[in-house]
Amino acid sequence: MSLFPYEERSSHSLKNNNTIKTPEGVTNEFYKNPEGFHYIGMLSTEEVPTFTIFSGNSVIEFVRWARRFKDIIECNGKWDETDKIARLKVCLDGKARKIFDKIPQAEKTTLERAINKIKENLDTTQNRELIFKALSICKQNEGESVEQFASRLIPMIEATTCDNKGNVSEEMLCRTFLEKLSPNLQFLTRTLTGPNRTNFDTLLLNAQEAELMLCANSNTMLSPLCLINAQSTSLKANTNDESNENSCNKTLWGSRKLKGETIKQYNNKPICNYCDKVGHFEINCRKRQNQEE
Repeated sequence: MSLFPYEERSSHSLKNNNTIKTPEGVTNEFYKNPEGFHYIGMLSTEEVPTFTIFSGNSVIEFVRWARRFKDIIECNGKWDETDKIARLKVCLDGKARKIFDKIPQAEKTTLERAINKIKENLDTTQNRELIFKALSICKQNEGESVEQFASRLIPMIEATTCDNKGNVSEEMLCRTFLEKLSPNLQFLTRTLTGPNRTNFDTLLLNAQEAELMLCANSNTMLSPLCLINAQSTSLKANTNDESNENSCNKTLWGSRKLKGETIKQYNNKPICNYCDKVGHFEINCRKRQNQEE
């Protein structure tokens, strides 16, 4: 049986010019994937994400960064707590690094404790007040998708409404998210979800479905709020002529329209999801604040 030479691809073989001989007709696995030989039982460096430096002041950004940092730590094998904390120290800069250096050694014996201590020091009263103000004026921008808006809004809700264990009420999350949506999406999402709005995942899916409905049908006739706003300027109230009122005051859903005065009253004004009153959002609702006290 004839033999043919095969040159090994490793650096050691290249230096010594060694060869591996295999029987004719037998497939050589190293030839098919020469690099695979070097990664048996280990992760390729190209597939493992790299560490990033955190130098910000926002507790929201730090929570996001810390979650990714711990994921990368888990991907790099079994390190003891000393190695994990050493890598945490290297990846901190600015205010976060100063906070880490001031933490007593007894309070940062584990990675989780060190991260929680940094989070507590970043979550100051002043920073929390800034987040409250940002949340109160936050709304969905024109052209911003539901997914992008949710990723921007949820961290602010979590930073301002979470309990001692870091959990956020699903009902509170649904209410705040719903009232921050654009008027058209808010209307359709309410219609699709119904009165039971206690599951945020379901609410988010309904909002994305409503978004697709509006994108697929650019005609304003498919958006009830756009229909009301467009016709309110040209609609003439005629209480005496019942037939004219029936023909002009039908919405897309078959219900009677609001009168012109009522439409103007609700135009471009916030609606509270807690007390259903016009003029403020739920986060500023005095009725809710009094009941919570």
